[in-house]
Amino acid sequence: MQQQPELVKGLGLYGATSVVVGTMIGTSIFLVPSIMLRHVGRPTVVIGVWIFAGILSLSGALGYAELGGAIPETGGEYVYLRRAYGRMTGFVYGWTQFVVAKSASVAAIATAFMLYLTYFFPGLTSDIWTWQDSIAGRTLTLRLTGLQLGATLMVLLVSGLNVLGVRRSGAVQTVFTLSKLGVLAVLIVLGLVLGHGSFSHFYQSVPHDARESFFAGAGVATVSALWAYDGWNNLSMVRRRRAAVPGRSRRHFRGHRSADLHLCYAQRVNARRLANTLCARL
Repeated sequence: MQQQPELVKGLGLYGATSVVVGTMIGTSIFLVPSIMLRHVGRPTVVIGVWIFAGILSLSGALGYAELGGAIPETGGEYVYLRRAYGRMTGFVYGWTQFVVAKSASVAAIATAFMLYLTYFFPGLTSDIWTWQDSIAGRTLTLRLTGLQLGATLMVLLVSGLNVLGVRRSGAVQTVFTLSKLGVLAVLIVLGLVLGHGSFSHFYQSVPHDARESFFAGAGVATVSALWAYDGWNNLSMVRRRRAAVPGRSRRHFRGHRSADLHLCYAQRVNARRLANTLCARL
């Protein structure tokens, strides 16, 4: 019997952890605090929103941990939606992630990286190439700036690193994650040692949009905080690329049987068939 090909299990404990930590600590954490404060107006409310969004993210991560243990397959939400709602739902979700969601996320991250780089190199915003023509009585202008070209090259560079292999890309991800953690640690220490802050600043109000109600502003701030926390679900997408941890049996990673309830709740109509399928795997 011909053996089915399997994905390379090249991510160790540090590589798998770096995938999650490195994705969560991205550009959003540096962008959203000012947006949140602009909508709620008080630092204490912003901190409360961070705590609330953190609890929501932790709950989702714990649920995914159980699902990942019960269904040891690569694909994350694609696998779970396919099991719960059928192959068509999984198919549509997978292509939506590929064409829209993940592509837009990668483009936004690369653009944000280049935007920060323009503080040091303002010339990146200038035009490299310009094309102008008149179509149906309207003037159409296309421009290519250094910022756009740099963002495109960053996407190609990171994609090339992933093409080289799981182990190499995992090592690069680990280095980048440690670098980000180191920079954040330095900023925190310098802020505590050299800063001249005061706890009274937490109770000061800042100018914000008075037309928004408190709940509307808090809702926008919560969405922003959830975007900053986003990334905790990425480990389930590389589940079978995760190398086994020495000294632990496969049974340890199968998770709790309560993971069945998550998917059974998601598909009430076929709950019995789904539960039988999952229980057979356990």
